[in-house]
Amino acid sequence: MPDSEAYSTWLDAPAPIYTNFYFFNVTNAKQFVANSSVRPHVQQLGPYIYQEIRNKTDVERINDGATLRFRQHKWYVFDANRSCGSESDVLTTVNIPLVVGMTYIVSGEALNSTHSLTCHVASSYCFCIQLVLYTQQF
Repeated sequence: MPDSEAYSTWLDAPAPIYTNFYFFNVTNAKQFVANSSVRPHVQQLGPYIYQEIRNKTDVERINDGATLRFRQHKWYVFDANRSCGSESDVLTTVNIPLVVGMTYIVSGEALNSTHSLTCHVASSYCFCIQLVLYTQQF
């Protein structure tokens, strides 16, 4: 029912929702790429805490009121006071899409002839240096 407490709580949740993000910063990426006997050293960073804001719009009842149809917009707001770091922190992380792609290529029988060339090119791109998070409100 639109005028019930349950409906009001569903429409606009009274309790804030927070999401914590942690990252592993590779502190010796250059040495690791240059020397295959070097193991990566990682440092855990975080938490970087964001409050999730939800907004439900265009709510309508369908199927004789048995179903609700709506649009939900979500965005995240950085909570600097609760976070251990800032959004401008720079970190070095593993380039996951490249590693997954390389694993696929290396394990594939059809592409064995291009394996060494591909691994040589990929070794210089196996880490990403980036800001902690980029957020945009929609």
